[in-house]
Amino acid sequence: MVTDSIQVDYQGNLFLYDYDSLTHLFLGMDNGTDEVLLFDREGNVSSRFHLAKDGPNAISWAMGWGFFTGQFTVMDAAKGLLFFSREGEIVKRMDLNPPYTFINGLKSPVHAFGKELAYIRPERGEQDYTNQAEMFASIYRSPILELLDPETGAYRQTMPFPPGTIYEDGNFYHWTFPTVIPAGEEWLVYFRGELAYHLYGQEEEHLIYQKTIDLDLKDAVAIKGVPMANMDDYYEASLYNVFGRIQNLFVLDSQILIHYTKGMEEEKAKSFPRNTMEERAAFSLQITNYLAVLDREHRILQKDIAVPQGITLSSVVDENGAIFGLKDQDYLGVEEDKVTFYQLKLKIK
Repeated sequence: MVTDSIQVDYQGNLFLYDYDSLTHLFLGMDNGTDEVLLFDREGNVSSRFHLAKDGPNAISWAMGWGFFTGQFTVMDAAKGLLFFSREGEIVKRMDLNPPYTFINGLKSPVHAFGKELAYIRPERGEQDYTNQAEMFASIYRSPILELLDPETGAYRQTMPFPPGTIYEDGNFYHWTFPTVIPAGEEWLVYFRGELAYHLYGQEEEHLIYQKTIDLDLKDAVAIKGVPMANMDDYYEASLYNVFGRIQNLFVLDSQILIHYTKGMEEEKAKSFPRNTMEERAAFSLQITNYLAVLDREHRILQKDIAVPQGITLSSVVDENGAIFGLKDQDYLGVEEDKVTFYQLKLKIK
């Protein structure tokens, strides 16, 4: 149910990406212009700047962005971790010991792991792009996280790839796009192609796999793969494979919420054109979004709770367990000068 809303005086494609409990600020970004807005619960904008493409504050390729210890932080594909002032100036940089290549993309730029910094593992060394089958086979079995000691520059790997995933069946499924969420002593990770998440526990200086929690959705469309040797066939095989996936995972004090879709059957997907932005937007409205509720022991309490249409859920959750979603003006048939974000809390039956 909607419990409150935030209205930001902005005209553009503003999406919500993060919330910082230290400063009580929200991070919004315009996907079209790369404009960054920091604003409070009243919608008051305290900082507004563009990600620069040239000059001393230039970004080469932002792989992930969010708050870290109260600062707007970007993981740059070439420059490493960049920490910004409220004026959009880079005030600190960690280059992560190049050469490296970020392939997977990130939802969050970095997490704290004791005195170290944890982030999605980049590919180290020179990549042999002529042998992509071996490259992806390596990605499907390599650790998920890299840890960096900011004092010494030393780095290491942790969070081994979980067992029993689809990625070990010998097929090609493209990028895994792991999303990692720390939750106290537990760390959770989910991948692009699965309706399940994997639980890790901290043992001394490492994150060790414990178990997999499967949503067990019998009516969801599964992702299609092709044999590694035939990976060039993947585009054609996946063109109408609108598979179910986890969109967001929220860790609350006593519950875990999972935002997911079940996909769309191939024959139905073929009936919708997706050539223009408008057609793709109309197509996305045909895919129902759901929530599942689990307790902190990872037991499923309820699932298939439909998310009301007209609200696009973000990945943001605050310290009070509220989640936030964008008001879809196009779907609701309104045109407003302000962007509205709804604050929502789930009422369990």
